Amino acid sequence: MKIGILTFHRAHNYGAVLQCYALQEVLKGMGHEVEVIDYRQAVIEKAYNHWNMLTLMKRLVKFWELMGYIKILIIELIKRRIFDSFKCQYLNIHHTCDAFTIPCDYDAYVVGSDQLFTTEITGGLDKVYSGQFDKPDKSKLVGYAISSNAMAVTEIGKKAWKSISTRFNALSMREDSLVCMIENLANVRFDVCVDPTLLTTESHWNHICKCEVEDTDYVVMYEVRKLHGNPNMLKQKAKSLANANNLRVVNLSSMRYYVDDWVNLIKNSRCVITSSFHATVFALIFKRPLYAFCLNDGRDYRYTDLLNKVGANKIIMQSSDTPMTIPILDYEKIANNMEQIKLHSMNFLKKHLS
Repeated sequence: MKIGILTFHRAHNYGAVLQCYALQEVLKGMGHEVEVIDYRQAVIEKAYNHWNMLTLMKRLVKFWELMGYIKILIIELIKRRIFDSFKCQYLNIHHTCDAFTIPCDYDAYVVGSDQLFTTEITGGLDKVYSGQFDKPDKSKLVGYAISSNAMAVTEIGKKAWKSISTRFNALSMREDSLVCMIENLANVRFDVCVDPTLLTTESHWNHICKCEVEDTDYVVMYEVRKLHGNPNMLKQKAKSLANANNLRVVNLSSMRYYVDDWVNLIKNSRCVITSSFHATVFALIFKRPLYAFCLNDGRDYRYTDLLNKVGANKIIMQSSDTPMTIPILDYEKIANNMEQIKLHSMNFLKKHLS
């Protein structure tokens, strides 16, 4: 079966490109011909395009404002190079298009994963990600592990959720609580599946971890959110743990690491300290010692739920905790639990893409 993936593959975000790659590789492993459709979503494209001639002209009158703007442009160019490098090397991208020119040469379209139903990201419910595009009559439309949030569920509304349910041949979301919320709102029921990275094993990633890490005496720190009132909290925890164990800190949050280096550094670390879902996932995949810190901002559940399900709740930390030893985890038990978690999701893909 020839499958086209529609997702946030163009975001300058480690989790976005890695979940896309994971889904691509899992579907290929099932025997499908897989391509990532190069859909240019207008709001996302604008968010990552910081070059603006009018803004530049306004900054010209004040030297420090001009320097600040140029610094932003340089940082964004570096990010673009980092993520474009991974996409060119590892994602099978085809058919540059907009909402009106989605290609019609696929047997199935898989929409997902990532936060495709989070309306503030896409400027409202995106027509393509909600299945409103022309496609061959006999082709399938499958939504896989799409994420959202409570505000977006309400904003999308009862009528739109009913329309979405009839448009897709099968649709799964990532959060149990939101599926229940949609069912109560619109009386439609979607399946629940896990993020594509959780369908992978270490072998899926070994070939992109090509470089040897000579000095592995380090603690990896990665955050995508900061604690309100103490933005340096995670950095302080990582430094304390590193100092207590004669290690150094590698800060993957600096956005100066290529995507394959990001994965490789987690794989070879002595310990991972994070407030990120995907850093948590990769620490589990590579069986690394891990501390996951809660920020209590309503978004911790993505990794705390996962850690509870796999039997690793002891490494869930609060901001008041300062761990000083490298944790020992029962990875035989955790690996068995992770296999159970992904079984339903693999069966969902096999059932609806056959």
